[in-house]
Amino acid sequence: MTSERWGYWSENVVRTVGDYRSQYWAGLIVRLVQGGQEKFFRITDVTFDGSYTYLTLSGGGMYTLSTDTITEHQHSPYLAPKGLPIGFDLLTQYLTEEDAEETFLKIDDAEETYLAKADAQGTYLSKSEAQGTYLEQSDHASTSLHTPGSVVPVTQSIPSSGGSDQIPSAAAVRSAVSEKLHVVGKILARSKGSDSSYGDYGVWINGTKEFTPGRSYGLVVVQRSNLEVVFSKTYDVYDSASNANALGNKMAEYDSDYIIVICTYDDPYRNSTTSPLPLQIARCGGSRTVFLSRDFQYRSAYALIGVPDIWEGGGFEAYSGSSSSDTLATCAVSVLVLSDGSIVKSTSW
Repeated sequence: MTSERWGYWSENVVRTVGDYRSQYWAGLIVRLVQGGQEKFFRITDVTFDGSYTYLTLSGGGMYTLSTDTITEHQHSPYLAPKGLPIGFDLLTQYLTEEDAEETFLKIDDAEETYLAKADAQGTYLSKSEAQGTYLEQSDHASTSLHTPGSVVPVTQSIPSSGGSDQIPSAAAVRSAVSEKLHVVGKILARSKGSDSSYGDYGVWINGTKEFTPGRSYGLVVVQRSNLEVVFSKTYDVYDSASNANALGNKMAEYDSDYIIVICTYDDPYRNSTTSPLPLQIARCGGSRTVFLSRDFQYRSAYALIGVPDIWEGGGFEAYSGSSSSDTLATCAVSVLVLSDGSIVKSTSW
């Protein structure tokens, strides 16, 4: 999460004090929370009047701003690197988890409104992609870890729904995606502070607990192609700064053929800023705004699932701990691994 405060300004505009034109740009994906509701937008314009930066947001017909206080916000350049033309939009999918007995992924059913609205309004379905044979896995900043620049080839052309814009029907897109992608596994990382009484902690793969960390940080490295654990170890960063250095150096050994899983127990705070640990956390998808935040507390909880070289903000991380030795300090990150090696966030543990 970023630290500057966002405030509602108008129907589709938020503003923040200061000049943030170098941090935000048109095309960037943002996540924010208003009134307890999670919302996603794409920035379409950024202006600065000498005092405030104004961000114009598009919710794609699915999300709208309200006057409620914005309690948190995040952004990701992953699928919108700076300089990417704002009109360069690939076909969007919103992937959800299938029923437990099935393994194929589907796009949300029409009654769930995501695909229905996109299909009806043509917001995310461009003509060029509708007539082509490729699907980008996800436009959702907090939902996908895909190899940068890669697309998922579809084995058949997508038939049009017959509308004037030649947008493929929901059924056609759902069929094309399910033929190509299926779930190969699930990874869960759970962390807790020393004074928290909430639940278990460690790393689970496909429901089997693979690792329980000792004090401080646990590192589990998973082969991306087959979900086999190739390395697991506790690094007692609390006890020694040299262990923080060793953890960072170990993470640096792996490339994008692996999934990095971080879980913590007791205290992840002490000595955590020792180089090169913060850099490696960012390289594997964590964020400095969380990991190096002044709000990162003693005996808190931190978890990360990411891929080396995805870089900052591209992974899935969680933090809990509003004060030192917070008795509620517990957090978890859960992901699904797809047959093409990409990773999507799971909504269940």
